[in-house]
Amino acid sequence: MAQRRAAALVDSLLAPAQAVLVAVDPAAAKAKRARMRGSPFAFYRATLALQLPALAARAGADGPWAWAVGDAHLANFATVASGVERGGDGPRVVFDVADGDEEHPAPWAWDLLRFCASLAVARPRMDRAALRGLARLTFARYAEVMARAAEDDLEHGARVFVQDLPPSVVALMERDGDPARRRSWLKETIARGRLRRRDGLSDDAEAKRTLAPVLAAALADSHAARVIDLCRREASGVGSLGLRRWLALAVGPDAGAVRTIEIKERRPSELARVVPALPDHRLPRRGIAVTVALGGDPCQVVLPGAAWPLLARTRCHARTALDPAAIAADELPALARLCATLIARFHARGLALCGVDVPARAEAIAADARRRGEALSALPWDLAQDNRAAFAIWKARKA
Repeated sequence: MAQRRAAALVDSLLAPAQAVLVAVDPAAAKAKRARMRGSPFAFYRATLALQLPALAARAGADGPWAWAVGDAHLANFATVASGVERGGDGPRVVFDVADGDEEHPAPWAWDLLRFCASLAVARPRMDRAALRGLARLTFARYAEVMARAAEDDLEHGARVFVQDLPPSVVALMERDGDPARRRSWLKETIARGRLRRRDGLSDDAEAKRTLAPVLAAALADSHAARVIDLCRREASGVGSLGLRRWLALAVGPDAGAVRTIEIKERRPSELARVVPALPDHRLPRRGIAVTVALGGDPCQVVLPGAAWPLLARTRCHARTALDPAAIAADELPALARLCATLIARFHARGLALCGVDVPARAEAIAADARRRGEALSALPWDLAQDNRAAFAIWKARKA
């Protein structure tokens, strides 16, 4: 990306959004800007809108489309405590895609390219050859899983074995899966059968009266849960600034089946700004009503909302992402294969929710990935360089 083009994109895509946030919440805008200036990776995580035009220009919209994660960077893969209940030990902890806020129809390769570029941004000493090798592995593994989905065998094709996981991922899962950690979290979160009113939680009588029954009805079939408390949530991460959010406490039928469930407004994906301009008549659009359950979450569902639909999903004691600096170099190939598997599984499950003929679409995607994987594997380096140029411009500008 030439410096002039990078400056133009920063001016047209980042500066206006920052100005709006300043007008709505000056303190949040200041915190967001400070975080984005912290490192190229922090900037990369917060600037999907900036990077999508470069992704579209470099990768194009060729090939079959999938139901994409939308923002598949390294930090959006994490531990997720949302699996099947384990009696008194609570939900099983898995490692999976942990943020699907931007899910949307897109060319199948976009998620893989954004993930691979994030590796280079997160590890600034990585060179072009090393990144290209990891990208080749990523595309090859993705093609393998989609080929199995084409045989209607996704569950076996996307199976992840513990012995194949990077040691750092195993360590995170063991830490967050420790029953003692969950008990400590429960003690800090719940008091006398209700959510503790702290950490930005406050009473919301209207939401408890209207939203809690809607959530309970939505969970009745999948989780048989009772919603016993609900609070307004004021504090939020950078990605949720400006969105209304709530936290519910739900109890299931089994011993220890206690969860906190986040509910928040679901605005249109950033991909919606780019994708309508691209020629695609190959994937039915069900808009923001489709959601792929992260980690097999039985509580993830889209709810009706007054202004925007609401997305409900489990938010308990896990959701720990890998520290990029702590990942050993020899773990990166296994990490690339793992994340490629998780992306492929997300794509296939999303296609099924859209009513697409998954085996036929997966066969087309696998063939395209094998055909173009080598050429596409060169692009993440360019995308990472684009990010570095834009970050330098953003950091140099005054607040």
